[in-house]
Amino acid sequence: MCGVKDGVVDPVTNEFISKDELAKRNEQREARKKSNISQGQGVIDQQFSTFNDQFYNQYKQDYQDTYNPQLLDQYNDTNVNLRKSLGENNLYNSNFAIDQLNSLKGIYDTEKARVDGVNGELGELANSYKTTIDGEKNNLYDYNKNTQTIFDPIDITGKVSSKANEFKNYKFDTPLADTFGNFYTDATSKIKGYAPTAGVQNYSSITSSGGTGNRVIN
Repeated sequence: MCGVKDGVVDPVTNEFISKDELAKRNEQREARKKSNISQGQGVIDQQFSTFNDQFYNQYKQDYQDTYNPQLLDQYNDTNVNLRKSLGENNLYNSNFAIDQLNSLKGIYDTEKARVDGVNGELGELANSYKTTIDGEKNNLYDYNKNTQTIFDPIDITGKVSSKANEFKNYKFDTPLADTFGNFYTDATSKIKGYAPTAGVQNYSSITSSGGTGNRVIN
């Protein structure tokens, strides 16, 4: 048996043992901790495996399904109100009316292209969400690594599952911003600038130069 001078105190059990025995125990403990970390990481990987291409494709589709109807509703409401205003001012069949309605449709087409991701907007949206999810996954890796010990594994399933479910249960609950408000305000202002006179309309603030003139209503 080793002498006192060759022994050390095991900091875990407070036993007085040989240095070789302590080294052996520490090696076993380190192996156990690594195993615990690996087990916890497996839980994280399993819970986050659902965040794949299929998930992000559905994420983009849900975005479209949420905001396209809102965009169409806004467009239809603005279209109806604009036509009503044009009719009330005897401008419904004018070239000005055609220009304004075409401009309105142009704004709608541009915004719909954005919602549909024609220029890659949806890809950027999905990538941003993926970056957030991957960041949280790495945070959980760190949490698991710093939490596991040399003793029995610490179950992190609840924490990991809670985080994963937060990302799975996303909602696009922010209403679409008013897309046509500024256009409609500007259009109605221009309509008010017309002064009907015997089939001829004065169109102040209509020309690009800001001047006024007369236009025969078709």
